[in-house]
Amino acid sequence: HLCPNTTPVAHLRITSSNILEIKPGGAVIINDSSSLKIEKNASLVLHKGAEIILNGSSSSLNIEGRIILLEGAKFQPTVHKNNKFGQIEFIANESGNFESYGSNEIQFNGLTSDKKLRIIVKNGELVFPSNLEEISFNNIEVILDATSAISLSSKAKIENSNILGEFKSPGIFVKGGGKVDVKSVVFK
Repeated sequence: HLCPNTTPVAHLRITSSNILEIKPGGAVIINDSSSLKIEKNASLVLHKGAEIILNGSSSSLNIEGRIILLEGAKFQPTVHKNNKFGQIEFIANESGNFESYGSNEIQFNGLTSDKKLRIIVKNGELVFPSNLEEISFNNIEVILDATSAISLSSKAKIENSNILGEFKSPGIFVKGGGKVDVKSVVFK
């Protein structure tokens, strides 16, 4: 539980070659102005039932390394109801930011149109595994830098979201037979 009340601020870094493993039923709760950073060559391993909760104002999750989803795991960072926004920043890496073993899902869900989850992608293409059961973006604000994109190759839904960026190339790629259902999405 990072930062259990509103006064202290906590920043947890998982450094190169290290692993943070969240077991079934376990949770990492990131409170006010606190962050969890998975550095390059480090891993965040999620089991079925593991949770990441962005519980405070300006709470953030920074992923430069890898997220490994074990059988039945769901990467679904949750924005707490009292939070104005939570933020996830991906620094794309050449070997990919995700690994999926088994039947898994990735869901990015903000609470409402004024309590969005913000996803920032920097330095390349954020590639999602092709073997996911589902990937969804709902009430999300995606910010892409001039060199970044999101690559989807499995079934995906994007709803009630804003995709923002400099778009020197397409901001979202659909590859390898991927199917994307788009509803109420604004590209700026």
